[in-house]
Amino acid sequence: MREFLGNAVLVAHNAPFDSRVLRETLRYYRLREPRNPWVCSCQTARKYFQHRHPELPPPVNYRLNTLVDYFGFRFKHHDALEDAVAAARVMLAMKKLEGQC
Repeated sequence: MREFLGNAVLVAHNAPFDSRVLRETLRYYRLREPRNPWVCSCQTARKYFQHRHPELPPPVNYRLNTLVDYFGFRFKHHDALEDAVAAARVMLAMKKLEGQC
């Protein structure tokens, strides 16, 4: 797993939950936890709309499916790979808007 992750930043929509699940799973199997930094797309979206760009109309809430709809993507919710790709796309969409604002 360390070879695959390298030094990459790990992005999850509910990073505190996902990092805890990964940590406990690795402990169960007596595997070392990676030291990669985590970024939460949910927390990032909250800060993004509330503090950095209050002039933009905010989403109704900050759930992954709501943010995906807000940015005009489609995905199969609660599918691990689809959720991961959606979280990354949300982060990239905010980064793209950042460059336009």
